[in-house]
Amino acid sequence: MREKNLFKFVLPLFIIFFASAIFSIKATAEELDPRIESAIYSLYSSGAYKSRIGDWNGALLDFERAYKLRQTSSELLYRYAEALLKTGRFKEAEKFASRALDEDSTVSDAYLILAELAMNSGDLDKADRYLSRRLELKKDDIESRMRLGLLRENRNDLEGVVSAFKDYPALKPGVAIANFHLGIALTRLKRYEEAIDAFKTSLRENPDYIEAAENIAILSEELNNDSETIEGWQKVLKIDPDRTEAYKRLITFYASKERYNDALNELEILLQRVPDKKGTLRKLMAQLALQEGDLSRAAKTMYELAELSGTETSYIEAALVSAAAKTETETLLSSLRGAWKSGRRLTAAITLAQAYVAAGRDSSAIKLLDTLQYDSISDSTAIFNLGLLWFKLGDTNRSIELFLALIEHDPYNASALNFVGYTWAERGEKLDRAEEFIRRALAVEPQNPQYIDSLGWVFYQKGLYDIARLHLEKAYHLMPEEPEIMEHLGDVYAKLGRRDDAVIYYNKALELDKTEHSEILKKKISDLEL
Repeated sequence: MREKNLFKFVLPLFIIFFASAIFSIKATAEELDPRIESAIYSLYSSGAYKSRIGDWNGALLDFERAYKLRQTSSELLYRYAEALLKTGRFKEAEKFASRALDEDSTVSDAYLILAELAMNSGDLDKADRYLSRRLELKKDDIESRMRLGLLRENRNDLEGVVSAFKDYPALKPGVAIANFHLGIALTRLKRYEEAIDAFKTSLRENPDYIEAAENIAILSEELNNDSETIEGWQKVLKIDPDRTEAYKRLITFYASKERYNDALNELEILLQRVPDKKGTLRKLMAQLALQEGDLSRAAKTMYELAELSGTETSYIEAALVSAAAKTETETLLSSLRGAWKSGRRLTAAITLAQAYVAAGRDSSAIKLLDTLQYDSISDSTAIFNLGLLWFKLGDTNRSIELFLALIEHDPYNASALNFVGYTWAERGEKLDRAEEFIRRALAVEPQNPQYIDSLGWVFYQKGLYDIARLHLEKAYHLMPEEPEIMEHLGDVYAKLGRRDDAVIYYNKALELDKTEHSEILKKKISDLEL
């Protein structure tokens, strides 16, 4: 039972005790009316009961009436603040919790209210201070300790997390969770051995805590402790025999140590658990090749697997690895052709066409795209990418046609609106409609620097250079590393006769633009410096 300051009343015959909540009344120098004390007792008792059953509105009324009768009781002030908090009157709750502490700085529950309010307002530093003070007064409050540790984790205060959880009492609720988060913080601090001890404590308290077992294995491998690495992964698999990733990690570990028989044994166990996955052994062997950095071998192996299974997914997996290998162009194209033929999905066809373009086979891309049939409503993302692809292939009209279909379906597709509007602006046509489109895009994303740049370029093409300058300067402020915005800003400065400023921004763009367009920038600089 919490004991507050004991106050002597002028009343000669009694002191009021409240058994259910420990309620102390601070007397003034004058004698108190027993009827008032009786009323306070009754209201407090009623409010406390209503608090326990969750009737916080009723509790608030009782505590408010009691407060009007006696305004200097720390316990009453705290309970009043608690009711205000529960009913959403946060500013008043903070006021009365603070007043409770002014009356008695050891009312630890008031610190919980202030901590809750601080967290609600996003002031995590203040919440940390209040919870810390609460723990100074009530060291055995494991709930507050847990909240403090998790709060510090959210603030990325790793040392603070360690401080909160390192002495978490054993045999208390939450000890496994506390030690797990302690282990995570210690891991991030690169204090691996201490982290392993924390994870082991967590696992000891909760033998099924699979994440703790996984971290033990991972950190043991980091410390080159082979026996604990193997033991850790075996523990993971004991907890969850179907943990495919654990098998993969253990197989990879064995392979890295050239323990190929052990790796193969684990593969066989895995195959027994997932017998319906044809080609799993070769797939895992391909993944081992990935671990070893042999992307070319992995790509070819996965393409062979895709040919066996004939599934769209297997072809896509082979294509991804082929793309990462960078040297397997033919394997990549074969994989993407397989994905397109097996699934006949628009996205697969577009990806294949993009690969053709990247390989310099534009005619193959055009031939493929000309055969496609699609509904612009069914897959807007695919249609958007298709529009970009046609643009890259030089068919701007077909590209715009696709984007206009998207806009008709979704009038506020910001990316499509900006693309069409900027394309018209670049071509110097339909400038009023281009402005309309770009303003609609900005209504969706008002701070998008690329859209702001597009609007500025519309005004530039209209000859409204001062207005264009304002938009382009704003775009540059929001995206100062974009050479196209720098070039546009140089263009408008040149039109306004600010030749020195124009040269400055052309040079900035030139520093970042390493493409063929750099020759255009050099000519613009040369023309201004003549």
